Amino acid sequence: MDEVRPITRKRGQRGIAAFKKNYRPEEYNVKFNENNIPNGGMSTQFMSCFGINVQQRFPIDEDPGKVKDKYFEDLWLEAKKQWNIESDDMKDYMKRRAVKLASNFKSRLVSKFVNNELDACAAYTFIPRDVWDRFVTQKNYP
Repeated sequence: MDEVRPITRKRGQRGIAAFKKNYRPEEYNVKFNENNIPNGGMSTQFMSCFGINVQQRFPIDEDPGKVKDKYFEDLWLEAKKQWNIESDDMKDYMKRRAVKLASNFKSRLVSKFVNNELDACAAYTFIPRDVWDRFVTQKNYP
């Protein structure tokens, strides 16, 4: 488990998203359609940033569907502030989306790291060692 092997990707597969491009503050603006789903010019960047924040804030050693509202509330308030979102109409949709993103992230960690006995802390530096060890133990001993 201590050995860190490089992750090889097949052609066309994406690596870890970093959201490195710097946008001007007035560009951080996202619109939502009548179903409260992000759409428009910056919707892709918004969802990418939102997904990265979900990965970093939601604990991987807890069930995403049962995660305390505090994690989402903090995430939502920060997203509203950064992306100039005025209404809370889309909050329920974004909460469901956050749970799905967290669940997908955990599944990816299991398939790429736990099943291959690799260390995710090298690739995802925001995951603390003790949390990763608990996560691996949970997945190996259901």
